[in-house]
Amino acid sequence: RQGMRVWAHGMVFPTAPDAVVAAGVDSISHTCYLAYQVSDPRPATYKDRRLVEVEKLNGGDNPVMTALFLTLADKGIVLDATLRVYQEYDARLAAHPDMKPRPYCPLDVAAALTAQARRAGVTVVTGTDGVPPASHPWPALYDELTLLHARAGMTNAEVIRAATLDGAKVIGQEAEMGSIEAGQLANFIVLADDPLADLAHLRTIRFTVKRGTRLDRTAYRPITPEEMPQDD
Repeated sequence: RQGMRVWAHGMVFPTAPDAVVAAGVDSISHTCYLAYQVSDPRPATYKDRRLVEVEKLNGGDNPVMTALFLTLADKGIVLDATLRVYQEYDARLAAHPDMKPRPYCPLDVAAALTAQARRAGVTVVTGTDGVPPASHPWPALYDELTLLHARAGMTNAEVIRAATLDGAKVIGQEAEMGSIEAGQLANFIVLADDPLADLAHLRTIRFTVKRGTRLDRTAYRPITPEEMPQDD
């Protein structure tokens, strides 16, 4: 009633995904939580998450999931896919095959479901739910952009819009940011090469303008381990 945006996980244990969607939230995170819609039984708690029932998902063409995604699209609920999370799960499992508990969803499944959601008309935005190590020169967002293009089939233009205008809309700030036009905050980057030709060109930053202040990439100072001690 106060105009605040409401966000939720795709499954708020033990509440099923379709009930989360029916509640009328504005945005939902984690594509694979939505996949629990076809699981029987579903996990009762976050701690009891189990592998989604991959065999029922038909590589991103399950009719139950299509119906769920069509409802998201109809209600204007935005999907924060977080493919990067599932990429991290795959990497952890590859490094520790005996890990317990095992990841609840592989990247292939998450990407196929995200592509299915897009085909149903769902707006996808570029959340990450993670941070790279302090030694990494780019934020986690860049990993998500790459995955949405390479694994979920979004075009370069769609990925850029997901990270800008659609990202602003999901937090109700599209009147101030997310696009370059008169009256908007001066938030943008200037690149040496065209990202519509290759998303890797997003790494050719000459400078960033943040609320009118120019920040040159040549002045970038990497984060130190002291500033990010959780990497130790």
